[in-house]
Amino acid sequence: MAEFVKGTIKKQPSLMMVVPINVENIINPEFIYYNLKNSKEFDKVYFYFNEKKKQPGIKIKYDGDEYNISFCIENFNINQNFFNLTHCISQKNIDALRKAPLGVMTSMIFGSSPVKSYFLQLKVLNCIAPDSAGIIDFSAEKIYSPIWANMACESSAAPSLTYIYSIQAVSDNKNVWLHTHGLKRCGFLELEILASSKKNYISHSDMLNEMAISVISNNNLPNELEPIFVASLPSGEVIVNTWLSYKKGIKMYEKNILGSGKNRKHFHDKNSALIFNYPNKSYYKKNTPVKISDLDDNFFNNPLVMRTNEETKRMSVLAGERYNFLEKYFNISNEVEASVKARLKVDENKIMLAGGRYEHIWLNVSEINGEKLSCRLIQEPFYIAGIHAGDNIEVNKEDISDWKMFYKGNEITPDSCYTLVEGIINIAP
Repeated sequence: MAEFVKGTIKKQPSLMMVVPINVENIINPEFIYYNLKNSKEFDKVYFYFNEKKKQPGIKIKYDGDEYNISFCIENFNINQNFFNLTHCISQKNIDALRKAPLGVMTSMIFGSSPVKSYFLQLKVLNCIAPDSAGIIDFSAEKIYSPIWANMACESSAAPSLTYIYSIQAVSDNKNVWLHTHGLKRCGFLELEILASSKKNYISHSDMLNEMAISVISNNNLPNELEPIFVASLPSGEVIVNTWLSYKKGIKMYEKNILGSGKNRKHFHDKNSALIFNYPNKSYYKKNTPVKISDLDDNFFNNPLVMRTNEETKRMSVLAGERYNFLEKYFNISNEVEASVKARLKVDENKIMLAGGRYEHIWLNVSEINGEKLSCRLIQEPFYIAGIHAGDNIEVNKEDISDWKMFYKGNEITPDSCYTLVEGIINIAP
């Protein structure tokens, strides 16, 4: 009997760098020590020098746990072909990054909570050089705006889980290869989908995104061939995926498919999980998953995804903290449209089925008056019989767990409203 591979691995170091606008602020380690020691973010900070690695380091007590972070000053040269620049950054800061010769690199092994560990590392970087050109996440291959970093560190809620990893798409004339970066620092295999297409890669990327969020929020990647619930569909069906190791999974694809062989050198040579699907229970019982590319084109249409209570709370806290952006800019311009996700009470006889007393549903906003919002349902509720898509209802600010604004082709969320502060998006009356 074949041995099943585990979804967990030894955690790899999380590598993140802060790039200061003024290099003089990091040349002298005393400046770094001073900023960290006088910060109110951390319970205690201890400094040491690793003679073996010839690197200084810090031990930080944060929120009841202790972490080790080593750091060094390294040369820096931005390469846009390597880093993911999807994060909105002002031209001023992009220019500063291009001119910056040095940055402070930090290396950290995540603790038991990937979310808390990531938040701590971000706070350390922001504290080392609060006046920075940007944050470079080498593990997820991303660049972050310094304004976003400042706002994120001021919040009581950790940043979105999507910051902990990235999803990259590589294409040729026939296929699209989707894969994550960043999960290995959390102690999990990276996730991949092979043989996606230019027609379906966006929905497949959404599916991969939901799986990565589930893995991080549940702090668990089930072992090989075990079922992974991804979402429910309006039809009542559920999407249940699984994974196979590269060595086993690649045998289900044609030879030399994109994402195989030489494509896997360096960054994808090991610790990857190829994602497959169980169409129904019989496939699961026989341990015979099918390729994602074999599913119907509309398979991942309008899914109902589930969030852990902790993740829902995190999103709700951030949406509440930045509600003033929604209220201010929705009322400042007639060109701004908005949607909110609000918790609505489920029917008493469906509480067990829903997994709780509330269903979180998206609504379009027609009016905001202080903490009251007049809205129209844009989703058909799964567990509430008395209301339907298209109905008008009123919701309270305290019931909002997420929100979005739309302005001239731009989408603004609680996480991305730093773009309004930075002036990347200007909403005028």
